[in-house]
Amino acid sequence: MPVLFEFMGVDDPERPAPAIDSDTRQRQLFELIHKAYRAQSDKGISTVAFIDDLHWVDPSSDAFVAQFVEATMVNAWLRKRETPPS
Repeated sequence: MPVLFEFMGVDDPERPAPAIDSDTRQRQLFELIHKAYRAQSDKGISTVAFIDDLHWVDPSSDAFVAQFVEATMVNAWLRKRETPPS
């Protein structure tokens, strides 16, 4: 979670993010997005996200949003495939 908190600009001084290169940090952040969404989906919890002002998005935030959208689409597809027919 320290990597996510740092990304959001609310890092915890008692649990700082590890000193890692930016590619590793981004990969960890994206993996966290997918795991968190999958955990919610597995519990049957719906997620609603409102992302405002995308026209101001910087490249890092754009990549974050893309991963979030991918996580929701992949997990929605998996959920549909796992649901037995009626």
